[in-house]
Amino acid sequence: MLESLGIDKNIESVYVALLQNPGASVRVLAESVGIDESESTEAVNVLTGLSLVAPRADGGYAAIDPEVGLSSLLTDQSHELLQRQREIEQTRLGVATLLANIGGAGHGRDSDTERVIGREAIGRRLRELEQSCVEEMLSFNPQSSIPPEHIEESRPLFEDSLERGVRTRMVFLESIRRDRPSVEYLDWIGAEGGLVRVTPSLPVRLLIVDRSVAFVPISDRHCSGGALVVKGETLVTAMVALFHDVWRSAVPLGRKRKRDDNDLSDQERHVLQMWSRGLTDDAVARQLHVSPRTVRRISADLLERLGAQSRFQAGALAIARGWLLAHDLV
Repeated sequence: MLESLGIDKNIESVYVALLQNPGASVRVLAESVGIDESESTEAVNVLTGLSLVAPRADGGYAAIDPEVGLSSLLTDQSHELLQRQREIEQTRLGVATLLANIGGAGHGRDSDTERVIGREAIGRRLRELEQSCVEEMLSFNPQSSIPPEHIEESRPLFEDSLERGVRTRMVFLESIRRDRPSVEYLDWIGAEGGLVRVTPSLPVRLLIVDRSVAFVPISDRHCSGGALVVKGETLVTAMVALFHDVWRSAVPLGRKRKRDDNDLSDQERHVLQMWSRGLTDDAVARQLHVSPRTVRRISADLLERLGAQSRFQAGALAIARGWLLAHDLV
């Protein structure tokens, strides 16, 4: 119950035992909970550091009133999360500025960046990158369906990459599950050895080849304004890290997400995350590839469940209740 506060089950059990048996020693607590005395000592040390337990003069320990101790801990964590969010937003701004500067640096090639303009040129360059891959391809695909002509064109490319021993990991939007031809194609990729996961939202369209070259849009998710082929080590490394963060939270295409311990669906959690970033309902709908009406329904339900009168209040309550954690704000 208290894991979101950094308190595991053993530590929580020691805290509860101490509430029921004020003044208990480490040995008595260990016997009560059924753990080793060393584990009991470690738990007491953690609780003391969190100001939930205080030592007594007789050698025992006293538990701080949970209403006081836990409320203080929640407040401290909320401040830390808000600070972390500000740092994350500054990082996002820095990456966006860097991409904008790269995008405006010229129309040809240099040692680190190539700017590609036009649908035909983009398609040709993508095929070149895919065919040059020797080890691994990673991709974000923020689309709710795959055009039939793209499926037909991609099959032989994917089969060729398999023959060359290339590992493939792809992340798509959850909304793609509503498109049967796309799901059938992705199921085929999975059966052939590719790995496909889905997530409610994706930050950008992205292809990374052999962790050394990245392909990203200049100004939108669909490359209509052109694209960049980036070879700079620092930026490509950052994009690989971003991919891994999203990959860890995504789920295999064939597996349905379950609600968490707060009865919060992953879609609802993403709505809360995007609220924290200042997005409107219409912007959230575009990110999730659902209708604005669906987002308004989810929003109204979240406000009611949190007992909040505004999004700002809802965000604060969501953090305090552990509905949003530091990694959720990334």
